[in-house]
Amino acid sequence: MLFLGFERKLGLLDKAKKELIIADHMLNVTFPLVKEKTLILSSLEHVDSAMNLMIKAFLEREEKLKKIVRLPKNETFLINFFTKEYEKKLDLNKRTLEAITLLPKLVEAKNRKQYKFELSTKSESFGFQRINNYFIIKEGFGTRKIEFEKIKEFLDEAKKLYKKISTCLDKTDWMF
Repeated sequence: MLFLGFERKLGLLDKAKKELIIADHMLNVTFPLVKEKTLILSSLEHVDSAMNLMIKAFLEREEKLKKIVRLPKNETFLINFFTKEYEKKLDLNKRTLEAITLLPKLVEAKNRKQYKFELSTKSESFGFQRINNYFIIKEGFGTRKIEFEKIKEFLDEAKKLYKKISTCLDKTDWMF
């Protein structure tokens, strides 16, 4: 039974790594060539997915080791639990915590269509771009600026989190 948990953990980490590779390629190779706005949004979704998979893999391991009684089923609760309980244990910095908490909100807003994610250079549209800054205008006309460098920073923080979690999980592989 414990062996099945080990396989699931590896599967989640492998999926997270693939998501990070896809997001990295979109941001660093494809986007500079084609400048398509949907690549930015898609890369955000991939980074968010990778972070969720890493967090689930780590927390499932903690549950198997009986350090956690029960995992929350809701993703929001899962992320909040992870950030509160493991911030100091995993030595998570402020930027990593920001990425962990902000990415799901951006993806959820996109999926709920709370924001118009049209990125263009025309000032009359609901969303626009100005030299690597992307502005999203909420239906109630509140704005949110997303800088291209900030998106790359989220990706870098996700890669660092992947290294920390995979190292931490590798230390306890012998138990499974």
